[in-house]
Amino acid sequence: MEHSEITRRFASNLRLAMEELGYSQKKLAKKAGCYQSFVSDVVNGKRIVRIHTADRFAKAVGVETWQIFLPKQQFLKVVRKENESE
Repeated sequence: MEHSEITRRFASNLRLAMEELGYSQKKLAKKAGCYQSFVSDVVNGKRIVRIHTADRFAKAVGVETWQIFLPKQQFLKVVRKENESE
């Protein structure tokens, strides 16, 4: 997998999780402990995050870090399952 493909997948899955959970960029930023402008850059693929930052975002949307890199359909199943259990 190319570096840019990983970045796109991460950004896309983070956006999907936000939509599923009804999170705004501001809410995700608060949960992840960062600025809204940083969230915007990440979900728009303008920033590449380090693994510890990916971990913070994954926790903020209720998934394990490795799960945020799953293919879209698999990731949606995980997010929906985690959302149902709350």
